[in-house]
Amino acid sequence: MPLAGLNAEGTAIFDELADRALDRLRGEGFAEDQIQLDFALDLRYSGQGYELTIPAPRSFGAAQLADLRLRFDQAHLQGYGHAAPGAQVEVVSFRLTAWGKVPRAPLPELPAAQGPVQAALKERRPAYFASLARTVDCPVYDRARLGPGHAIEGPAIIEQLDATTVLRPQQRLLVDRYGNFVITQDAEANNG
Repeated sequence: MPLAGLNAEGTAIFDELADRALDRLRGEGFAEDQIQLDFALDLRYSGQGYELTIPAPRSFGAAQLADLRLRFDQAHLQGYGHAAPGAQVEVVSFRLTAWGKVPRAPLPELPAAQGPVQAALKERRPAYFASLARTVDCPVYDRARLGPGHAIEGPAIIEQLDATTVLRPQQRLLVDRYGNFVITQDAEANNG
């Protein structure tokens, strides 16, 4: 279908796609303010074997078609290094992406750590760090016993069932209120 001839027929295709998407999302319990519809067209110069996806309005008038054409030519120039503003442009596909927006899940805040960080110390073991060019007696902590507010100076090792975190020399670890590790680098280490 030529882009230049896209008018009521193109609008009708997008309307049909939108009606189907809206029915499905409403059926899944989404309210109108939770639904977002994004329309696009796959366009190409007549005779090409590849197309570009260009965001599109839901309905088409002369101004919308001129804007689509301009954006397609610009995208073609950017992607392929040339454009053909005088060539006919074809519509290959109509696209609709329908979004059902869900509320952000609240992250539970954990209670502050009870007791000193030393209570999470499991053992010490030799570990080599290239930045020190030597092996050091390195503390090894149990991840399950670390809580919000605990801080550890590197070098250190933190073990848990599914991961091991290595804290290098001149790094500092802080457990945040959600239980995440926030690791920072000493400013002097960045300069040397």
